[in-house]
Amino acid sequence: MIAVGSLSLVGLGIFTGILPMLYPERGEQMSFMAQALVLLISGVYYGVDVLPGWLQACSRLAPTTYLLRGLRSAVINGVGVGGQIGTLAALGIFGLVMIPGSLAAFSTAERWAKKTGRLKRMG
Repeated sequence: MIAVGSLSLVGLGIFTGILPMLYPERGEQMSFMAQALVLLISGVYYGVDVLPGWLQACSRLAPTTYLLRGLRSAVINGVGVGGQIGTLAALGIFGLVMIPGSLAAFSTAERWAKKTGRLKRMG
């Protein structure tokens, strides 16, 4: 679960890495806000079922929701790999979509940042 879930989180990390590159002064804080939003909707602090309906729908787009669900069912209920094929498949799909997508977005943002001079630093 952790190995497959980490792939989707790598894609999410690459994607949020774009923000400090595009916005040098406040990009890091924006990345922290993105992290806080993902943690809010994924059920880290409390169950997804207590969120408003529109946030529950958003939680389906966060890979951490599925990772937490799978880890909790394994640790609390003792569910093995065979009982979590759906969760592992969802995490695998997230990884297959997010890693190439985030690499493409990062590459595009990097070219734009170089073209506009955002990557040049003095001092």
